[in-house]
Amino acid sequence: MSSYNYDSFPLDFDMQAFIDFPGIANAGTKAPEGKIYNVKEQKWEQLSIYWKEKTTIIEFGSITWSECALAAPGFDNLVKEFGDKFNFVFIYTREAHPGEKIPHLSSFEQKIDHAKLMTKKYINRTMLVDSLEGDVHKAYGRLPNMTYIVNRYGNIIYKSDWTDPSTIKMALNHYQEERKMMEDKIRVTPYYIEWQPMRKNDTEEFMTILLNDAGPKAIKDFINSANHYTGPVQSNSSLGKSMGKKLQEWLDKQDY
Repeated sequence: MSSYNYDSFPLDFDMQAFIDFPGIANAGTKAPEGKIYNVKEQKWEQLSIYWKEKTTIIEFGSITWSECALAAPGFDNLVKEFGDKFNFVFIYTREAHPGEKIPHLSSFEQKIDHAKLMTKKYINRTMLVDSLEGDVHKAYGRLPNMTYIVNRYGNIIYKSDWTDPSTIKMALNHYQEERKMMEDKIRVTPYYIEWQPMRKNDTEEFMTILLNDAGPKAIKDFINSANHYTGPVQSNSSLGKSMGKKLQEWLDKQDY
């Protein structure tokens, strides 16, 4: 694996992060504390100030991870429905797929500028920026688009390696039902659950946004990584030369 703020998408896909994720910051444990920069307020804060006020939904991502843009409308709906009861924050991390338009990060000031651009284009939530070396991102698993829910006691009650507004909504509805039972003096007890749902994964939709936001270098690096990748894959992945060929055929048809 290359440096944290790599200038080209790594050939190994940073797959070790996916392998490590089930053992990091698990549900039922205390959420890692950390310092983050509030873009609007222009100051550093402790992440815990958000969950101490209200149970908080934390999404991690960057403008060069197109799934963030794809999830944004669903998150806007969540904020409309639950925004009075929960805090919603977005933590800006490294550039997942740096390109000509959005290069890899080399300064914190540049990271703030990228976060401001993402706020302008996609994110209607509190924008927080991690340190240049990704201290908070690493503490939570360093995947490109994780989501966590942390309650007011600082306990993680939901973690996902991929942001999906529909399952977050399910979790928030269930959490509210739990709180209602507790208010009604009904005895409750925690339990542990594992679940591996499926989600829509439209590669061309993802790449179209990435091409527009980051530039063709980001796509070419992804193709190069797919063509060279020989490591472990997730159960529903299709990494390898077949994906590389498909993406190259798609890129050849684009006008850029």
